[in-house]
Amino acid sequence: MEQIVKDALDEAVERFCNGEKQSDDIILATVSAAISVDGFQQGDEVELSQFQLADPPISWRVKMQVEAGDVVRIVLSELFARDMARLRVQGTVHLSRRDDLMDNGGDADGDVDLGADSNESTCSSSSRPSQAARDHPLRGQRSPVVVVTDHPITIASVHRSAVSQVGVHMASFYLQPGQHLQDADKGDSSEEERCTEAADCDEVSLQMLARLSADFGHLLSTQGSSDVVLRVGELPVKAHKAVLVARSEVFRQLLEQDDRQGDDAAPPSSLQQLRIADAPREAFLKVLRYMYTADVSALSDCETDVLVLAARFGLTDLADECCRRLLVALDADNGLALDLLAFAEQHGVAALKARALLVVVEHLGEVTATQRWRDYKQRMPSLAADLLETAARVLVLRKP
Repeated sequence: MEQIVKDALDEAVERFCNGEKQSDDIILATVSAAISVDGFQQGDEVELSQFQLADPPISWRVKMQVEAGDVVRIVLSELFARDMARLRVQGTVHLSRRDDLMDNGGDADGDVDLGADSNESTCSSSSRPSQAARDHPLRGQRSPVVVVTDHPITIASVHRSAVSQVGVHMASFYLQPGQHLQDADKGDSSEEERCTEAADCDEVSLQMLARLSADFGHLLSTQGSSDVVLRVGELPVKAHKAVLVARSEVFRQLLEQDDRQGDDAAPPSSLQQLRIADAPREAFLKVLRYMYTADVSALSDCETDVLVLAARFGLTDLADECCRRLLVALDADNGLALDLLAFAEQHGVAALKARALLVVVEHLGEVTATQRWRDYKQRMPSLAADLLETAARVLVLRKP
C-alpha cells in the first residue's frame, strides 16, 4: 500500500510539471503570493499563503517570519490531512534582489525550489552570485517526499538586506482512495481475512485434537473394548491392539509374534496376553498414556526411565522430549552431570552425553575426586577416555 501511494504521488508531480491533467484520484491545490520585506520588524510574522479544504480535510499555511539578525524565514506550517501519508507539498520560494545588489552585478532574483527528491534546496539565477549574496547565502530545506508531521518546516531563509520581496508558489497533492487503492485495500483486507481464517482454523484444530486426546485417554482409563492384556510386573494392564500397532512399530511386531506363538487351544473370547519385561510400572504407564493421548505433562521425576522405554518402543518424539527435559535439568543443576553422563553412556543418548561431558570438564577437579566417579570409571572405562578427549578439545579451543 505504501508503495502504491508513493508511486501515485510521483506520477501526480510529474503530470503537474509537464502541464498534464491530473487523475481523478488527485486533489491538486496551487497558491501563489508575494510580499515586500520592508516595513517589518524583528518578531513580526505574516501569512503568505494558505490552503484549506473541508472534505476531505486538508490544510497548510506558508508564513514569513522576521527573526533576530534581520533573518527572514519562510515556514511551511499547520500541515494537516486525513491521511498524512497521502499528502505531498512542494513549490518554489522566489526571492527578488535589491536594486543596489543588481547595480553591483548581483542576481536579479533567485528561486528556492522545494522539490520532492532531495534534502537540499537549489537556488537558480541568470548570473554569478554577488558578494552580498555570498555574505548572506540562501538556505533552504526541501519538503519531504511524504509529509508525516504537523510541525513547522523551514523551507527557506535569507538576510533581509539581500532581498526586497519574497514570493511563494506552492502546490499540494493529496491522493484520494481511488479504484486502484480500493483494490489494494481489498487485497490487504483479503490477506488479513485469510490470516484470521487460518488462525481460527488452527484454534479449531487444537480444540479438536484436545478432544481426541481426551477421548482416547478415557478409552484407556475405562479399558472399554480392550483386546490385549499387557503384563507389567505382577499387575495386568488392559489396552487396545489397534492403538498400540498404530503408534509403535515395535509393538506391532511383538503382537504379531505373540499371535504366531499363541496357544491354539485358548478360547476365542480370551484376551491376548503380552508380557513387558524390565519395565518400571510407573514409567510404562506414562508411556502408555502418551501413546493414547500424546500427553507429556506428567513426566516429572521419571524422565530417565521413560526415555529408556520410549527408545525401546520406537517412540522418537517422546524420547526427544525426555532428553530435552534432562538437558534443562542439567543446566539448572550441574551436580546431576556425573549421573546423567553415566546414564547417557549406558543408553546411548548422544546429545545428553555431549552436554554432560562438557559440564563435567568444567568441574573436572571436583568430579574426579569423588567416589562416584571412581565407581563409574571402573564400571564404564570408556567414560574416562571420553572425558580426557573432551577436556583436551576444550583446552585447545580456549588456547589463546
